Amino acid sequence: MDDYFLIGEIKSNYDDEGFVVIDSFSDFIDRFFDLKFVFIKIYGVEKKLFVDAVKIIDGSIVMRFKNFISLKDTEPLIGLKLFVDEENVVSLDDDTFFVHDLLGCKVYYADKFFGDVVDVLKLESNDVYVIHDSKKEEHLIPAVRDYIKSIDINTKRIELISDWETMFYDED
Repeated sequence: MDDYFLIGEIKSNYDDEGFVVIDSFSDFIDRFFDLKFVFIKIYGVEKKLFVDAVKIIDGSIVMRFKNFISLKDTEPLIGLKLFVDEENVVSLDDDTFFVHDLLGCKVYYADKFFGDVVDVLKLESNDVYVIHDSKKEEHLIPAVRDYIKSIDINTKRIELISDWETMFYDED
């Protein structure tokens, strides 16, 4: 499902009328109300599910798909990931990026290769980039302007600020 964008996972059944609870991987909860369809992969086959209804109940996204009207219908969907096509991806503000675009970015400090982004941690205060250097050592860098000089998604390049070395210290 390389041409699709992950937005959530079907977490559990909600009721016996075909509603399921969605675990959102998106920062944009309202996006679910605009969806006409989503894609899943079930039993190795890609399927398009049409959205019948979406609600927020007790802070959770609850969704029903057309022709899924009972617990029996929705049971095989539990644990499946929800994807959207490029047409249904949320537009982002400048200096805001999708995690899938950041993964694999090359990180540089003073024009020297520092490492690769392998993960992005979503924390309450800010995201944190997980970077593996050439020795496969892990470094955590807050995704804030104090540490990041620039990000160019087109070239998959992230430049750290020039005094980044003050953030590292040798414990020896």
